[in-house]
Amino acid sequence: MRMLSPYQLSVVPALFGDFDRVMESFADFEGFQPSRDVQETEDHFIVSFDMPGVKRENIKVEVKGQRLTVASERQRASSTASEKFERTFTLPPSVDESKIEVNYEDGVLSLLLPKMQAAKPRTLEIQSGRSFFQKLLGDTKTN
Repeated sequence: MRMLSPYQLSVVPALFGDFDRVMESFADFEGFQPSRDVQETEDHFIVSFDMPGVKRENIKVEVKGQRLTVASERQRASSTASEKFERTFTLPPSVDESKIEVNYEDGVLSLLLPKMQAAKPRTLEIQSGRSFFQKLLGDTKTN
């Protein structure tokens, strides 16, 4: 049988004390932070959240102005306590809020944020004759 030295005996409680403090900090943690991924293409943004164990009916996605809020709640497996998550993002001005789509499948929440159609450039015709200011002042004479 191997004997522990007095030095080893004094280190063991300190190690378990640190472990206990870490475990207590996890026990006090009420929320969860799902990992997210953001991708951008020419036409849209795709934002995905990994939300395993969250029921579809416990997810809320809301757009108000340029702010997008994603909130959810899930039951902890080991107790009756629940974990809550809420995250608010400021949308870029290029996102068309009226066309946002949301999908939840296999524990992944995906948001499709389409970009507004950019105005196509147009060529302007250069006129001669009556000037803009003459039209504005109501001068009906032609040059």
